[in-house]
This record gives sequence, C-alpha cells and structure tokens, in this order.
Amino acid sequence: MKNDTNNCPSCKSSSINLLESINIHDLDKLYKCGFNYSVRELFSEMSSIDFCQCKKCDLRYFTPMVAGTQEFYEYFQNFDWYYFDDKPEFLFAKEYIKDDDDVLEIGAGKGAFSKIISTMRYTGLEFSQNAIEVANKNGVNLISQSIEDYSKTNNNKHDVVCNFQVLEHVCDVNSFLKSSIRCLKPGGTMIISVPSVDSFSRYVRNFTLDMPPHHLTRWTDLALRNIANEYGMKMVELHHEVLQEPHKLFYASTIFENALFSMVGKAHKNVDLGVLTRVIKKLSSILGNIFSKGLASNDLLPRGISTVAVYQKI
Repeated sequence: MKNDTNNCPSCKSSSINLLESINIHDLDKLYKCGFNYSVRELFSEMSSIDFCQCKKCDLRYFTPMVAGTQEFYEYFQNFDWYYFDDKPEFLFAKEYIKDDDDVLEIGAGKGAFSKIISTMRYTGLEFSQNAIEVANKNGVNLISQSIEDYSKTNNNKHDVVCNFQVLEHVCDVNSFLKSSIRCLKPGGTMIISVPSVDSFSRYVRNFTLDMPPHHLTRWTDLALRNIANEYGMKMVELHHEVLQEPHKLFYASTIFENALFSMVGKAHKNVDLGVLTRVIKKLSSILGNIFSKGLASNDLLPRGISTVAVYQKI
C-alpha cells in the first residue's frame, strides 16, 4: 500500500522538515543482508524516500509511504521473536481495564492480550489469516476487518480501544486514530503502544525494521501528547518501559557505536552502508557484548524501546 502525500499523516500539516533522503537500493540491501528479503518491488520505480519531521505535531515519518504487503508480514511472522505473548505493555495496559469492560484491540495478532485481561468482552481486529485461525482455535474472537470499516457500524461501542506496536505500521494515521476514537464510548479509554523515539533506538544506524516498509512513522513523547490536542482527547498517562533483557546488548552496542562515530566526527544517518560504519558496528558489538553482561535489572536501567500512551475520550 502506498501513500504519496508529503503532508503529515497525523495532523495533515504541510509544515515539515526534511531530515534525510534514503536511497531505495541501500534500503533494499539492508533487508537482503539482515533478513534475506528484497523490498525493491514494493517501491515501484522510486529511487529514494524522505524521512521528515512535522513542525506542528513533531511526528517523524517516511514519505512517500510504502507499507508492507500481507506476504511481507507473513514472512516475518516465521521468526520466533516477531510476536511476543508477554509484552511488558500488556501488563501496564491491563491496569486500565475493568472486569466488565468491552475491549477492542486493533492488530491483535493471535489474541495474546485477551488472555491476560479479566473481561470476557473482547474483540480483536487482525488481517493475518494464520493468526486468526490460531486465535479462533483458542476461543479468541478475531475478525478480519480494518478499523475504518469496523467503526462505520460500531460507534460509541467500546469502553477500551487499544493497539500495541501497530500505529507505526499505519499509512493514514489520521483516519486510523479518528476511527479508533469513533468506536469509543464517551469517557472511554484509548491505549497506544509504540516504539519511542525518545529511547536509545533513535541513535541506531541501519535499524532495518524501524524503516519502511515495516515502520512508517516514529513517535516522540511530544507527538504522542499532541494526539490529545489534535483529536480532542485527554492525555491520562505516558509510560516508558525500562530496558528489557533481550535489548541489553542492543543498547550497550549502540552506546559504543555512537561514541565511536562522535570521535570520528560522523553525523547520524538512518542508512549508512560505508566501510567505516561496518567496522565501527563490528567493534561496538564486541564491546557491547562485554558491557551488557554487567547491566543488572535494577533502577539504574535506562528507558526501553517501547512507550504506552493512555487517553480518555472527552
């Protein structure tokens, strides 16, 4: 799916900063080297895409927007790490859901979230037929429908509408959020979990899955707070997870990588395939592996990658 507009996909402002232009050949090379998957055909005849920042709401996004196909996502679902059944944000979101709440989850995967909440009134929206089949076998109510279509006949229905690690994959953020809010009862709760730009991930070079056609937008705390301003919601809470065990090596390597790049005076780029970058990344991985072993699970740990935003429909 492709969206050719340069306007902000959330607030629709045309006031933007160009942060970086990314060569499609280089992007394709990243996916081939990292995951043995070519994304070249998804970008048609494009030679590059732009990485921009909205001056109004602070959303960072890639344009033209090119999202992954169903085949693309099914390929990555073959990796064991792609779907986690025990995401930390699940436990945080659970605290906002009462026993009798009617819950809608968008992009529900296999419905893992439904298994940790106490309410039985749960509906999940999901496009993956494989995920739907697994969920239905486990007694989880999933349907294959977009939030836009679902909202047409389910206005003011749900007490809670949530999505976890979904919004960053969406082309038309404005339509997605408006449709989500439309499904909420007055006073209802919207919960959104996304990777946070205000974490160490913003300093990672060649972070393949944080770029199109996988991730299309990047969210700062300010951009998440501005959802409340733009869509008539009340901001309730913004929660950052602590660094998770699987990401400790990633974090430690990133520290050394950026220190070394600073020493040689090399500015940050999303995509950087130069020889010097490969050498620095290799050295940083070795140093990070040593350093990460000393990162105990305590209050000294930094922010993790994910953040959860909670809103109330006014």
